[in-house]
Amino acid sequence: MEFGDRARFAITVELNENHGGLWMYGRFCYWIAGESIGSYDEITSLRGILFRMRYLHSDRGQRACPELMKLSTEEMFSVISAALRDDDDEIYNYIPGDFPFARFDVGVHVDVWITTRYIWLRTAI
Repeated sequence: MEFGDRARFAITVELNENHGGLWMYGRFCYWIAGESIGSYDEITSLRGILFRMRYLHSDRGQRACPELMKLSTEEMFSVISAALRDDDDEIYNYIPGDFPFARFDVGVHVDVWITTRYIWLRTAI
């Protein structure tokens, strides 16, 4: 199954024939600007992905930060990445002090994304 538009953003998910009952083994990936994100050929627990995605869903519509959007793409990525790694506090120059910047981390932290970090910003794509 695929949801969305691969040219902008989409999610592809496929339940394995031998899905393991409640574990719901299958394949999963994001598509961003036509690029596949994640190891779609690897089998993972779709159940685990679903549990982890609840945070992504609950933060929808709450990721806009106009001051961050004034930065170049490279600067913005660098500032957010440093904050998510807990390396730097520069992000507080661009967001309110009570804004939970973890909202920008939209990686689904499961085995098929182990080495990947993704940041989602609401932009005028």
